[in-house]
Amino acid sequence: MIALEPGAIRWVTPRRSRARWLVATLRRLLLAPLSLLMAAGSFEFSTVGAQYALDIVTGRATNPFTASSRTTYLALLSAAPTDASTLGTMTEISTSGYARQSVTWSAPSSADPPETHLTATVTFGPFTADPPNVTHFALVSASSGTTGDFLAWGAWGTARDAASGDSLQVAATTGISATCD
Repeated sequence: MIALEPGAIRWVTPRRSRARWLVATLRRLLLAPLSLLMAAGSFEFSTVGAQYALDIVTGRATNPFTASSRTTYLALLSAAPTDASTLGTMTEISTSGYARQSVTWSAPSSADPPETHLTATVTFGPFTADPPNVTHFALVSASSGTTGDFLAWGAWGTARDAASGDSLQVAATTGISATCD
């Protein structure tokens, strides 16, 4: 191809067409290992997918991996856990009179993101000794001990410092809500 410039003639190398470049790039991508393609992206639950996830994590609905629903328990913590915490590493209170409490959840809302709430007030205690400040909570799959799953956690809006003889209550509907966003 020849391009004319004022006062000179020069050779211009033909450019690859954008279509040919796109086809070549797509071929390289499609031939790349599947794991590389998947690692480059992320996804977000749809409203229905988030509702399913909340139902499974809270134990409200059938778990497709075990084909049965399960009971979930609320645990009181005196320090912040992490996403990697386990039942053995979370800082659960162990005061006499304390026990994890089973909880039930409402059907997830159709809002975006969907939300679920406790269906009944949960009472811990009365404590027969003075417990430490309760700053966090965890949703777990075991009524006691360190065998089971650490499912979710959160912080209370205000730490609670109960005394011997006191009970702590978590209100239904407004006490704890879970969202899947």
